[in-house]
Amino acid sequence: MEATWAPPDSPSYTAFFNAARQGTVDEIRAAYTSEIDINALQGDGFEGMSALHLACFHNGDVEVVRFLLDHGAEVNILDRDRAGNSYSLHWAANRDRADIVKLLLDRGAEKSRKGFDGRNALGMVLYYSLSPRKVEPKQMETIQVLLDHGFSVDESGMDPSLLGHAAGFTDYETVSFSRHELVKFLLSQGASVNSLDDRLNTPLHLHVSTSQPDERVVRLLLDAGADLSARNTNGETPLLRAVSALHCPYQQGTPHDPQGSASVVLLRRLLGAGSDITALDHLGQTALHILASNSPACTPGECPEKAAQVLLDMGVPIDSLDNKGRTAIDILLEKHTIESRLILHTIENFKLHQHSPSSQ
Repeated sequence: MEATWAPPDSPSYTAFFNAARQGTVDEIRAAYTSEIDINALQGDGFEGMSALHLACFHNGDVEVVRFLLDHGAEVNILDRDRAGNSYSLHWAANRDRADIVKLLLDRGAEKSRKGFDGRNALGMVLYYSLSPRKVEPKQMETIQVLLDHGFSVDESGMDPSLLGHAAGFTDYETVSFSRHELVKFLLSQGASVNSLDDRLNTPLHLHVSTSQPDERVVRLLLDAGADLSARNTNGETPLLRAVSALHCPYQQGTPHDPQGSASVVLLRRLLGAGSDITALDHLGQTALHILASNSPACTPGECPEKAAQVLLDMGVPIDSLDNKGRTAIDILLEKHTIESRLILHTIENFKLHQHSPSSQ
């Protein structure tokens, strides 16, 4: 339903909108006079919210919302905003107002409506509520209300999917719900473990790309059937993507990984689950080529030489040529960096060990 155009700038409307924005149910009742169009927009004719939008987004008092609905507020009214248009359900979901979300749905809010960014209410919860990288009970409660009312975890209008977004964000803070619990929850609700974003990344691709990959999340995705052979638009499998995403700050240690060993554990986990160590990306690069090209700057004794050792131990081809006719060793010799020398030293030791009498 189209919203009524902006109302006169009168004291009556000002009091009414103020009550909707921040007042109690008694205050909104007192401000609602006979001259008020309950579906009018507050604004300058170009943008604005109705009282219901204001109550859902700013106020958060379910009784104020109930009063407005009881007195004729249109539950599917569209606001006007320079950034786009949204519905009251989207704003309530955006603010994690589970009680208001339930009330709006019970009063006929349409699940299929999309907000200004193309996301439905479920997508609004995860994308915007998790933007500060926090997962708290109120988000989970709102998500559960939406799912109980028929929303699908795979039809959010989001790119990536809800699961992809949850797997791909990094929670730097200690919060009530951690990332792996959210991933576990979404999988339990039927989220597709191999959903694709616009670059053909699966949730596993997205997770191994983060600065803080969590072995628990990797295990959850693998147990749910994550496709280890899936390729994104760069031709990367999750293993190749994990190698490409290696970088120093995480590998040198975090509160969760003081030894900086998570990258090694991650690579071993992916390889142990059946990742193809001989896989090539669209440039004809093996995992060793990719490591050689990136050779992330890290403390000696940490990555990249540990990562190189894992790949070598699992059989990565050493002499494979990429599309430019280069081996990984060729790339390393071109770079003249400390990190490239560390990887070269690891490869040389590996080859020496392979050809030593004790290895025969």
